[in-house]
Amino acid sequence: MAKVSKLSKDQFVRINEPLSGIIAELEGVTDRSGLEPLREKITNLSIEIC
Repeated sequence: MAKVSKLSKDQFVRINEPLSGIIAELEGVTDRSGLEPLREKITNLSIEIC
């Protein structure tokens, strides 16, 4: 299992704000074409987390 470290408050804020935006956009997606623009945002966010 991967080791999980605690996020600092600064890291949490940097991740939480974009994640909130991604979730809001996901809620508005009605078909697969709407997911493509989110793919890059999610990839960039996962890089930020690592």
